[in-house]
Amino acid sequence: LIEALRANRIDFAWLPPFSYVKAEEMADAKVLLKAVRHGHATFYSCIITRADKGIKTVADLKGKNMAWVDPTSTSGHIFPKANLMTKFHIADPDKYFAKQIFAGSHDSLVLSVFNGTVDAGATFCNNPDGSDGAWNLYLKTPEEQKKIHVVYVTDPITGDTMATTNKFYKENKELVDELTKVL
Repeated sequence: LIEALRANRIDFAWLPPFSYVKAEEMADAKVLLKAVRHGHATFYSCIITRADKGIKTVADLKGKNMAWVDPTSTSGHIFPKANLMTKFHIADPDKYFAKQIFAGSHDSLVLSVFNGTVDAGATFCNNPDGSDGAWNLYLKTPEEQKKIHVVYVTDPITGDTMATTNKFYKENKELVDELTKVL
């Protein structure tokens, strides 16, 4: 999407937070709209585990297997890992965790935690108390959902954005403003 914006092959893109930062840097992107979840323009990242693993705190994660969504996922990698490094002074996650993997998607990560393939994983959640998140979407029954324990919730993360480039906006201000208003 960033390359397509930069090359003027597309005029609008829905971008997750980290991708927007890169698009602003590489394609001179301009935010038009921000996604709203449950009435808020922010969301969170949670580190989750199975409730029966005995992992209750970030300190309990030391020496465990950790899953991330993918390297560019804001809530599934970048933000929670940065929080661990800054708020919990984990200087080197490669040494803190026994093993780290990328699950590829939020649903795969939730299932990896649920099935015990990994000890813990980072995924999105919708509120600061961690009561609603990816596990509620991908685990269908209340019994399954209760098997997930939230170890840590990050600070708020700005939501996804709809963006265009500043160049396109300047050349098509009326069109962009009307589309933004309609959406």
